[in-house]
Amino acid sequence: MNMQTQLQAAIDEANKQTDERIEKCIAEMLPELERDDSSSVASCPQLPSPGNDTDAKPEYAVKPLSEKAVQMKVSTKSVSLTKRDHTETAKYAAGSVHTHLFKDQGNPVRKMVAKFREVAKHLNDNTVPWDVGIRMAKIVEFQSLMGEIRAKRDEAFRAREVVLQNYPTIYANEVSRLQHLAASTNKPHLADASIIPTQADIEAMDIDISMSTIPDPNNIDPRLGNVDDVITGQIKLQADAVANGTKHLINELIEPMTKMAEHLAKPVEDVHAFHKSLVDNMVHASDRMNRANLSDDPAVQKQIDDLKTLASSINKKTVGHDQLTRTIAKTNIETLMSQMEGLV
Repeated sequence: MNMQTQLQAAIDEANKQTDERIEKCIAEMLPELERDDSSSVASCPQLPSPGNDTDAKPEYAVKPLSEKAVQMKVSTKSVSLTKRDHTETAKYAAGSVHTHLFKDQGNPVRKMVAKFREVAKHLNDNTVPWDVGIRMAKIVEFQSLMGEIRAKRDEAFRAREVVLQNYPTIYANEVSRLQHLAASTNKPHLADASIIPTQADIEAMDIDISMSTIPDPNNIDPRLGNVDDVITGQIKLQADAVANGTKHLINELIEPMTKMAEHLAKPVEDVHAFHKSLVDNMVHASDRMNRANLSDDPAVQKQIDDLKTLASSINKKTVGHDQLTRTIAKTNIETLMSQMEGLV
């Protein structure tokens, strides 16, 4: 369905709306039409301009990766909240059966593990990948990002101390829970306390944060002799890393847009509740990827900025119940996603 058809369908469904509002929304959707004035409609999210495809792409300087990024890694030693149930797994032809430990969401062990996981998640959310387990962060963001990660690490360690201080009781309660589960399901093997982490296991939990600089292929120590093949390989490695980082960045932008578009595809009469987080997640994605963007291509930065502008313009008070606003927002989001997909 093209844009004109979508717009007409939206107008038909919004027959209770005033003609003035519809005309203004049409002007917002079709900027090539002559406008009577420069006013905007708050409930009509702005469609980012796709630009002229016939225009030549502007030239831009590409900085060496060594000048704009550093490598970062978070290594976490934690405990597992699930254990494979070999007895039950053997009964099934496919898949595995697991026993969940400390199942209550309010359990301090579960809270502690969540905080340990949050450290690496924060790094991943604000950077792009270099290799398995290794991320690339903007040099200009490094100090603030490192400060945030250290603060989250400290929170995780404080949660570990709380667990350690109370672990005899926590352990005993978990043993009792597994025994009750075994009795109620007539599965005696579930009472095996050996699957529960010990206090020594909790004490061994740790988080290591490391960083390293990225070598400059154009500034190899001459004492190494002729290393042209190494230099060539490093140049390709870094070019691939930037390309993969850009692809990751675009995917991070598209993910919350896809979820929002899927919601907006529902007819307004089928919407029982609208979660404002659908809009907030798009704003947060643009903020995170703006922080992580290592591409020198202005077209990539434009997509980040356009998502921030578009998401911020969506009226969260009306998009949940107004069909015209929903249809226009959906069209705008899908148009921007199409532009983004053209970059990777």
